Amino acid sequence: TEAEQKIFIDKFLAYHKNFRKIASFLPFKRTADCVAFYYRNKKRLRLKQLRKNMMNDGGFAGRMRAIKKS
Repeated sequence: TEAEQKIFIDKFLAYHKNFRKIASFLPFKRTADCVAFYYRNKKRLRLKQLRKNMMNDGGFAGRMRAIKKS
């Protein structure tokens, strides 16, 4: 769902590729589901670019700006 996708992106920006941790915030998803979602959607969602922008902007404020831009 769109809500799950937003949670995934937010947690990906916080925990990078710690898919087990990300899955813990998505009640009906397993770690394998998160891994599959990442590899199916990383280019479409520009996940590497979002993370890079967040790191350059610094911390939580950068993460919030990156999410709003997507």
